[in-house]
Amino acid sequence: FTASIWMNVVIARQIYLMAICSASMTVYLPPSTKRVMRQVFCVYVFAMMLAALPVMPFFPLRANAAQGLACLPVEADIVSTILMWSLFLPLMLVVPVLAVAFYFWKCYRLLLRDQDLKEARSLFYVFGRMFAALIFMWGPTGVLIWVLGGIVPIGMSWIGGSVSHLQG
Repeated sequence: FTASIWMNVVIARQIYLMAICSASMTVYLPPSTKRVMRQVFCVYVFAMMLAALPVMPFFPLRANAAQGLACLPVEADIVSTILMWSLFLPLMLVVPVLAVAFYFWKCYRLLLRDQDLKEARSLFYVFGRMFAALIFMWGPTGVLIWVLGGIVPIGMSWIGGSVSHLQG
């Protein structure tokens, strides 16, 4: 869950680095395989740390409790609710979406501010796909499991969790 969302941030940052080279008319050198693997490793370590927290006995959130349908952390009491909405969900959903939006804005300001929209189509297409993946694939999970989890029928929660698996 967390790893695929944060990979979008890594990709958006790489596109931004390409935009910097394009704006300064310098040759873009793609990252080495070693650098790419290091970035992937860091994303997965971060995701594993977040995933491991709910199974730790000292951590108030509990995993595998989302109506028995998903291996997502959910709140169990007031302390876990505060922690969930102030730390866990921002790290899993809010910060990555804002980071992708930030890189899009930086690319737009760097390359496209004074250009015709026809020339900007490819950049909008790439970031549009990222936003579509983040919003249309992960949004239902957030809404149907965390926000409306106890209100909507269990089948709706299942649909929300299933849609998020379409990205990988």
